[in-house]
Amino acid sequence: INMIAVKKEKNRQKKQMYKGYLLFLLPMIAAAVCQMVFYGITVAQIGYMFSILLVFLNNAAYHEQQDGLTGLKNKNSFYIYKDILFEKEGSHNVSIFVIDANKFKAINDNYGHLVGDKALIDIAGVLQDTVEDIPKSGIGVLRFGGDEFVITGNDISDDEISLILESIDRRIADKNSKNKKAGQQYVLDLSIGVATGDCTSKEEFDYILNKADKLMYEQKRGIGAAR
Repeated sequence: INMIAVKKEKNRQKKQMYKGYLLFLLPMIAAAVCQMVFYGITVAQIGYMFSILLVFLNNAAYHEQQDGLTGLKNKNSFYIYKDILFEKEGSHNVSIFVIDANKFKAINDNYGHLVGDKALIDIAGVLQDTVEDIPKSGIGVLRFGGDEFVITGNDISDDEISLILESIDRRIADKNSKNKKAGQQYVLDLSIGVATGDCTSKEEFDYILNKADKLMYEQKRGIGAAR
């Protein structure tokens, strides 16, 4: 995610927060005014309930972009990122990492879905820590769905891509070591596909995404490298 997209997203989140405050206060103020003008008519409770309803709807819209389990952004935010990216005309150099947990079904089947959820949270933490430690700002990570995650960024060099991949490998190994000491029986293992390219349209962006997805599955089947 480039700096313009990041700033727009942060501004959007601030506006969403302020909007929530206004949605709560305005009906209360309107109810108070009506109470003063039309003395004897009780409208305060109606205004209060209306405020709660509006805040609930506002928060629901926010959480549509948030993954409830891992705390990462979700697939909806990925498509919003893509829309924001192409609001600016011209060519955009995009890198997409598609990341999938290997043998995740076996973790669910052998240890239960609660342990599977713990494994997903572990993976999300590894990926979040990785992108936060990369010197280049504007790299984002999200849960695409199930046991699949995506890292996106603009103008990422080959060296930075290698740094991200090495950091993920190292952090996964560290997490497995800590989990083993803590008595966790599952082992985290990831397949990663990375694709980079210049795109001037959403169709070209989707081509890069599909290429990264294909490379990920090739690595999963043991017939290819990450890129």
